[in-house]
Amino acid sequence: MNQAYLKNKLSAKFDFDIWKNLLEKIFPKVEFFTSVAKIADSHVKDGGHVGNIRLDDGRSLAIFDFEVVDNVLIQRNRRTLRNIAANYIDQDKFHGALAFYHSQSKDDYRLTFIAKQT
Repeated sequence: MNQAYLKNKLSAKFDFDIWKNLLEKIFPKVEFFTSVAKIADSHVKDGGHVGNIRLDDGRSLAIFDFEVVDNVLIQRNRRTLRNIAANYIDQDKFHGALAFYHSQSKDDYRLTFIAKQT
């Protein structure tokens, strides 16, 4: 995996299967669920908790995949979108999250890393 490969993947239209493959290459202890643990939110059309990453220091990251409703501007609603996943970081089970936000009607998508530390 080199810089050109990553640039190509990061600038392509969102496809979670491509991201799954990439996350498996980056994180050796990644687990994807067979079914999505749905999360209800007025900004979310579909999606939820799709997997976990176990880090070498014993901490865990949750992986979220959200298809947002059509009227959400992904590039402008950073805080609102971040808070959807941030509410699930409890410092007991999950210490952070990787959250993907995308829409069928738009080419833009957002990948957010969220961490909380006490």
